[in-house]
Amino acid sequence: MGNPVDSQVEFYLKQAQQFSRARIYDEAIAQLDRLLQHQPSSYVAWFERGKAYYGLRQYDRTIESLKEALLLKADYEPAWNLQGLSLAQLDRYAEAIFSYDSVISLRPTNYKAWYNRANALLRLESTYEALHSYEETLKLKPNYTKAWYNRGIVLTHLKRFEDAIESYNQALNIRPHFSAAHYNQGNLFCHLERYKEALKSYEQVLAIRPDLYEVWYNYANVLYRLGWHEGAIESYNQALRLNPENDQVWHSRSIVLNRIRQQKDAIARFDT
Repeated sequence: MGNPVDSQVEFYLKQAQQFSRARIYDEAIAQLDRLLQHQPSSYVAWFERGKAYYGLRQYDRTIESLKEALLLKADYEPAWNLQGLSLAQLDRYAEAIFSYDSVISLRPTNYKAWYNRANALLRLESTYEALHSYEETLKLKPNYTKAWYNRGIVLTHLKRFEDAIESYNQALNIRPHFSAAHYNQGNLFCHLERYKEALKSYEQVLAIRPDLYEVWYNYANVLYRLGWHEGAIESYNQALRLNPENDQVWHSRSIVLNRIRQQKDAIARFDT
């Protein structure tokens, strides 16, 4: 006959995991607290408790539970990873990096740990180190769209604009409707004065997200630079329908209207 204490512990754990999967985190924690009264040395229970608190966005309590799990099992990779994510949520990025480094030391092929490490380094503006971690991520998982996208952001910070465009291309090859990648790519084309390519990128965004006023605004600015003033006005109008209080859009629109009037006056004087 099995040990009744072990059976009770197993019951509490299964109940807690079911509640967590259903996102009923308070009940999951209650079950885990009962389990830990019977078996305080269960590192899995402490980890599951941390996961439940993470689901509740109570990150300090998450970290408290994960520390208990790691005291019991220092090489428990999932606890290190979740601790890193929790610390990052609290803007404690240097500590988060230590947690991700612990994951990587246990399993160097954990691409998510490399990716999370890169994100934390990016937050700390350690751009070269972040780039290295994104590239390690992509060696392990070449089709990781978010890593290609974030790599593009880092390369833009480093003013490696052509490389950034190529990184966004890689993201878009995997996920063609990734509107943020199209948008960032459009901004880079605009910065490089490759205006027709910028238009195509902004059009891709607007086909997916026509409700973004800032894209209509940038689209209008590019049309203006290409001398397509009527189209620019139409796009500024669309931006203002979405965000009528934006002074910058009103100002840019007035500049283009003045330019159109000047052109009409010049044509009228030429005809007379």
